[in-house]
Amino acid sequence: MTGYEQYAEDVESGMILTSKWVKLAVERYRKFQQRKDIYFNADAVGSVLDFIGMIKLFEGFSAGNYFKLENWQQLILSQIYGWYYIDEHGKKTDNRVTRDVFLFMSRK
Repeated sequence: MTGYEQYAEDVESGMILTSKWVKLAVERYRKFQQRKDIYFNADAVGSVLDFIGMIKLFEGFSAGNYFKLENWQQLILSQIYGWYYIDEHGKKTDNRVTRDVFLFMSRK
């Protein structure tokens, strides 16, 4: 199971306590899975996650280590890079559903 799928399940089960906004994001993720006009491209998400995993940190305590995304970060990226439209003929396209992202995140 992927990290983003595990995170979605943990939020739904209540294992991870989150805000209503995160719960709504997971709910949207599940609703997208049921839609017939879009599809999830796990390979595209995997490519993005693999690329980020190749980035080496060069300052601070973790210098020299590779960047490792948490499951919640993987969910965000899967929502951005994973969903694509299906055209009127039922053919998969390269047009992503999410084109613009406005992300608020608190620090510490």
